[in-house]
Amino acid sequence: MKRIISIKGTEEEIIEICERISKLGIDYSFDAKANYAENRAYNSARIKIFGDEKYKLVEDHKNILTIIDTVHNKYNADTKGLFEYKLNDLKYPVNKDLVLDTLSALKINFKYLKDENVIKCERKIEEINSILKDILDIYSELSFYNIGSKPVKNVLTLAVYITGRDIDELIEEGLEKELFREEDEKIVLNKDINLTRKELLSVKK
Repeated sequence: MKRIISIKGTEEEIIEICERISKLGIDYSFDAKANYAENRAYNSARIKIFGDEKYKLVEDHKNILTIIDTVHNKYNADTKGLFEYKLNDLKYPVNKDLVLDTLSALKINFKYLKDENVIKCERKIEEINSILKDILDIYSELSFYNIGSKPVKNVLTLAVYITGRDIDELIEEGLEKELFREEDEKIVLNKDINLTRKELLSVKK
């Protein structure tokens, strides 16, 4: 028995769909070709799924359709202009809270669907990855400081990125304003995290 699925998309989409399907461990074949219409290039592909058991074939078909939808939504905006991708599709391992705080601070239109761990965002994933690369570099630099908790690291990282100020300056200002305090030789939060974030992000370099 077999089932056939036909798809169209950019070369990037087709490649990612193929890579994801290859990890399912199913019996399938994949044929793709480039096409041209109205002076625009696009790619089409045909996926053939094989199997001896009908229920397994149906399940494999369903899983592949889910992959196609996931990849399509990642590269193509919906009617509201939002792209959709899972947090674990992001290239750089920045913690969820810092990702969401960064998008909010940059006033990027987005929605976070907690149950699905999905972000619907007006920016393409490549743009978000570019931002997160800089964020991760700053966050990693904080490993050389005695920072007491992830929320403090997050707020300092974001403040450095948004304001362009040095880490030492921001720590000093946080201590002076009693947003932070020193405890057991570590910098810890002394006031509400939202107030601390607002204060540190408000003064530019």
